[in-house]
Amino acid sequence: MSRPVNKSKSLIPSLFQIIAVSSLFFACHSKSESQLRNNPSEFEIPIKDDVNVFNDMTSSSSPPSQLNSVLPEPNCLILDHNQGCLLNKSETVTESCAQYRSTVEMTQIIEEIGDIETCQSSPPNTLDLQSAESLLNYIRSRSGQSEINLASNDEQSDCALMNHIENIEGSWTTESSCYTEELNTFADFSASKVFSFWSIQSLMYSLISASRIDNIDFRNTLLSSYLYSVDIGLNGGVSCMKFTTISNVSTPLNFAFYPGVGQIPIEMIASGNHKGKSAPWSIKIDGDNVQIETLNVSLITDDLETPVSITDLSSSQLENTMIWRIEPEPHVGQIYKVNVTWSNRDTNSERTLDLYLTFNDCGYQMPNTCDPNRSDQCTVPGNKCIFYRFPNTEEDWFCLPEGPREADEDCSNYSPACKGGMVCSSSSSSRSCRPFCSLDDSSSIACDDVCPDHYINEIASYRLGVCN
Repeated sequence: MSRPVNKSKSLIPSLFQIIAVSSLFFACHSKSESQLRNNPSEFEIPIKDDVNVFNDMTSSSSPPSQLNSVLPEPNCLILDHNQGCLLNKSETVTESCAQYRSTVEMTQIIEEIGDIETCQSSPPNTLDLQSAESLLNYIRSRSGQSEINLASNDEQSDCALMNHIENIEGSWTTESSCYTEELNTFADFSASKVFSFWSIQSLMYSLISASRIDNIDFRNTLLSSYLYSVDIGLNGGVSCMKFTTISNVSTPLNFAFYPGVGQIPIEMIASGNHKGKSAPWSIKIDGDNVQIETLNVSLITDDLETPVSITDLSSSQLENTMIWRIEPEPHVGQIYKVNVTWSNRDTNSERTLDLYLTFNDCGYQMPNTCDPNRSDQCTVPGNKCIFYRFPNTEEDWFCLPEGPREADEDCSNYSPACKGGMVCSSSSSSRSCRPFCSLDDSSSIACDDVCPDHYINEIASYRLGVCN
């Protein structure tokens, strides 16, 4: 499949624009590169023993992966047609799954951060932040990228508070609750702002999996070889992020590829784990004046390579990026080769790579729809079976993340339902999250009559505050 890439403006700032912006808000780093890339804190997390798939997979009788039998040379997962092997890695299914499971199990249910009633910003939960960093670095490792640091930052926390208030109240003015000149500096703060995620870990998982195509540019940034660190703040389901990049980094792996090479948990792309749609594959070539010329995917069985049908999802707004899904969806044990060629207009040269990967089940693959009478189907921590309607779909039971719902979201069969100044309110047809009511000075109706038990009704549905 050949496709020219149109060089036009990205949905979020390019990596080089981020570098320029970052200089205004980041202190210079004087640590050595080895110090800058310390491993994240280690946690001793037990592996669950209640998933038969994982137990069978890790038993001594389980067959070895067949991936190495089709590689161009032993353990070579990325082959450059001119330079030779770029990534040589030996990893068993057991090792890959144990690492993956530890990242998704680390963060259990965490209370939402942010309360605009107190007008205070707070740093993210430490374990949540470390869990998100662990997940990010695991996925970066799938394509051979180095580890990066994910940190909390006062500026990002204040930015998130200000944007949480603006999001809830519909505007940010001198009349806004919690308005201060200090918070007002974040009205035009050049951060990447993301809404509707209750934890850093769930935010990171969603941005990287990119079940929404408009998150691909976030994925490209988070998986880039140029990325050094991410500062982040969270408040009421609103996050602000700053990316620090290294413009002069020298690496043969100058691309961001998802889902990665080698042993890949099928949960990273399975439909049930990504709101009913398989997570798209993508590749982004870092650098200026480059263009992807061709990309082909093959299914490998023994010594036979069979071309795979590709649904091209690429957008002209994303530079040097190709996005696709393969048909039919991958299954456990299948081995794929991705062949990609891109040109460099500065050097008038071409580069061709072969990337090899296989899928395995780490015990966290969720069904496309779930049975509410079973507690073992929505296996990823923080998920439960909820009756829900996704856009362009029929209402059905889906595995959805736990955590506070945002305004207007369905809260049926959900507890604790809505947080951060909202309640789960009933109407004639549904239950959805609405703001708490409040009374202005001109109202003569008692608060209990307007919203008994703090639940809103039609009269108070657009009023913000808390009944006292």
